[in-house]
Order: sequence, then C-alpha cells, then structure tokens
Amino acid sequence: MPGPGHWLTPLRAEEALKAGTASQAAVQKHVSRLVDLAAKLDALQAELPPISRTADYIRSHRDLMFETATSSIVLLKNERDLVPICSEHFSARKRIALIGEPAKFVLPFRGGGGSGSVFTHHVVSPFTAIKERAKGIADVEYEVGCVFHFVPPCPPPDWFIPGNGSKDHGILLTFTDMQGKQLFETVVQYTHLHWGCDAALPSGVVAPFVCTLSGKFKPDHPGKYIFEMKGSGKTRIQLGDQELLPWTRKGSRKAETMVAPDADWQQFTFSLEQEASTPGDLVSGIWCEVECCPENMTLHSDALVADAVKLAEQADCAIVVAGVGSQFEKEGEDRRDLLLPGDQSTLIQRVAAANKNTIVVLLCGSAVDMSAWVNNVPVVFQAWYLGQETGSALAAVLFGDADPGGRLSVTIPRSLRDTPAFFNYPPVCDKILYNEGIFVGYRYFDKRGLNDRVLFPFGHGLSYTTFSFRLKTHHFFFFIYHAPSCHKVASQNKIFLTYNSHVALT
Repeated sequence: MPGPGHWLTPLRAEEALKAGTASQAAVQKHVSRLVDLAAKLDALQAELPPISRTADYIRSHRDLMFETATSSIVLLKNERDLVPICSEHFSARKRIALIGEPAKFVLPFRGGGGSGSVFTHHVVSPFTAIKERAKGIADVEYEVGCVFHFVPPCPPPDWFIPGNGSKDHGILLTFTDMQGKQLFETVVQYTHLHWGCDAALPSGVVAPFVCTLSGKFKPDHPGKYIFEMKGSGKTRIQLGDQELLPWTRKGSRKAETMVAPDADWQQFTFSLEQEASTPGDLVSGIWCEVECCPENMTLHSDALVADAVKLAEQADCAIVVAGVGSQFEKEGEDRRDLLLPGDQSTLIQRVAAANKNTIVVLLCGSAVDMSAWVNNVPVVFQAWYLGQETGSALAAVLFGDADPGGRLSVTIPRSLRDTPAFFNYPPVCDKILYNEGIFVGYRYFDKRGLNDRVLFPFGHGLSYTTFSFRLKTHHFFFFIYHAPSCHKVASQNKIFLTYNSHVALT
C-alpha cells in the first residue's frame, strides 16, 4: 500500500496454481466476491462516466463539508464568554490580530500526511475567511509569529492572479502536448498538484506533456523571497523576463528573487515537463509542488515572535492559530512528544501576556501539551484537521454563525508522562510491549485514580448556549436555554434523558 500489488498479483496466483498450493475453485471463489462488489457499485464499466461538477453540485458538497467541520470543532474553554466574537467586544481601535503559520499558510493543516492527505480542489484559509467575516466589525491584521516546517510553505492564493484578465486570486493551470498544443486549462488556488493514485489527470491529458502554472505574483510585503520547486519530471521557474531555475531534473531546487516596495504584479511561469507514464506513476503519481516564502520566515526567529507580540498589544483580541501539520502527523512515523512543533508554545505565552483577550485555535490530529499556556489563555478550540472548509468553519464558529458542535474523542492529559503508553514507548530492540492492555484513554485514568492528571476529559466540549432544567412534576422536565445576544444559531447539542420511576425524586 499503495499499489502496485506485490503479493496478490496474477503472476503469484499462477505460480500458486502450478505448485498446487492454491486451487482454481478457491481463486474463483475469492475473485467472484470482488466482481460481485464491483457490480453492485456499477464499477465494471471500462470507463466510469464523468461527474458533472455543476455549481449546485459543488455547493452541496461544500455545504456538507462546512457542516461537518463546524460540528467537529471542540470549544475547550471560554472564560468571560469571550467567544463568539461580538461588536461590543471592540474598542475604538476595532482590530483583530491574527497570528500563526496555519492561519494563512493552511495547506499542511487541512489533513495529516501520507495516506492522510486529501488533495482538495480548493482550501479556504482562516485568514481569508476571518477577514471577510470581520468586515464592518473590525480590521484583521496578520503576522506569522513563527515557522516550524522544514521546507518553505505553499504560498497563499492571494499572492497570485491568473493573468487571463481575471482579477480573482488564483493560478492558471495549463496542459499542452510536446508540440505546444493546448490540452486543458483551468484556474487553481494552490501550487501543490498531484495526479495518480489519488486523482486522475484531466480528460484528454496523457503523458508526455508540459504542465504550466502561470499568472502574476505579488506577495504581501517587499523583500527577498525564496522559491522551491520539485516534481515528477523536469521543472523550471520563470519570473518576469528572468529564468530563476532552468530546465533540469534534480529533485528539490531553490531560487531567490527580490520584491521591491513599489513592485507591481510580476508575470510568472512554473513548468513541469512530464515524460511518458510508467507503472511507478501509479504509486508516486505525477506531481508538481512550488513553495515560496519571505527570506525572514525561518525557524526559531525571535523577530517573528516580536512582530506578533507587537501586533497583539495593539489589538482588541488576538487569535493564534497553532497546529502540528502533515510533516509531523503522518503514517510511518510516530511523534516523540506532545509538544507543539517549533516555537509555537513560546509564541502563545508571549501573545497571551500581551493581550488578555487571546484565543487559541489548534489544528492537529491528536492531543498536544498545553501546560505552559492553557491557564493564561481564556479561549481554546481543538479544531482538528477540518479539510477544505477550514477557514470558513473557523470563522463561522468564532463569530457565532455556527455553534462549536464537537466533543473530545480523546482524553487530553496534562503531560506526556500522564499517558498510559509513556512507560512502554519508545520500543526496545524494535519491540513494543502493550502493557496497558485495554486500559487506554479514559479507562486508564479511571483505573489508576489519575483524573487529576486529565486536562480535558473524553467527551468534553462547551457550547455557546447555557442550559438549565428543573423538575416541575414527577413526570415532566422543563428545560430553559439561553444564548448570548450576538449568537444567532441554535446549539448543536442533543439532550438525552432517562427517567426511573423507582427512584425517589426530591
């Protein structure tokens, strides 16, 4: 996994039949099951009919993913009812400080790495969605705060326009054959593109071909920018009249360019020349990735933290979007600790000290160590990985357009030492002893009497609505719920009651 198959191949089946270790009847039995399933799924056609991606089709899927995302966000704490964010929360400054690499460079935080990756046709960043939602309420200003990935991030869509006359943000994706004839053209949002075992090439596109990402480039700030490009074939980068990287096949390559303070949009072309497909393409796929970031976006930068703290000091509230990301949470590799990567913990501590109205949003697939800052932060969301509607869902929950409907599916401990697997990991001589048996998660804390070592328990999650109930008679309960004046949506909580007539009620 992923294919091609190594053990269950026609050649091995034929060898087993010849050797007498498998019978024709057994092979027929197992293959029949697969054929029956394929028939039920209407998948026996030589070519599946194309999906009609109409506007209504795309909207219905986006609505479903948005609803799923808002229903998954867990509100861990909400002191002083700081969220949902309301207009009365702001002073005359009316400023929101949005901080954190995942807030704008969102692509590694839509899902985990390896087989946990899903290549979506678009991703809404928290920066884009929060800035749009805050219009008329407050100005949103951004600082990255710290960087914790080892490679430059995928640049945000608002650094590009397609250059085809459209003023909307995006990048023009074009496929041509080796003679220059255009095969396909569309507009994409990001410079990470993959085809193969996860997604088919556009109809009519067959290798060999040339794939180009083109348009105009204008980042947020002037200065030196680092480009890095890699792909499954030869790659080239052109910016304006300059060829930053000539055609070559050398894996990952970097180039630099200066963006002047008064620079206008610059024409760019990122190109991939793909040779004829091979069986290996079914595994690795055909792919092209371009990363770009300012030169000062480096690991362990005190200057980046200081800029974020300065912004937080001048704002009515600070939203820090932190996380783990696909470089650290992926198949084939265990995390060695529960710490947020890089300087994120320090960043949260310093921002919280500078602004008492600090909101922390965590984009990660599992528990993280919050012990250094959780007592000094009034609001914490465990948002997990929310997919392509990450920004839209966070903005809706932050501003009260949707209720945070999630409840913890894990126990969040105070530290790594408090987890049931702590004394059995890492492995010794490549062997792991699962001495905790069935006592994992909340069972472990209950059995060992360690509930005081739980920071947030399994099933925990707050709502914007407060509930109360009282017993009117021995047979009827009356419920009262109250939502804040700026909260316009009903709670997603469902209340289940049981009544035992044999128990005396007082």
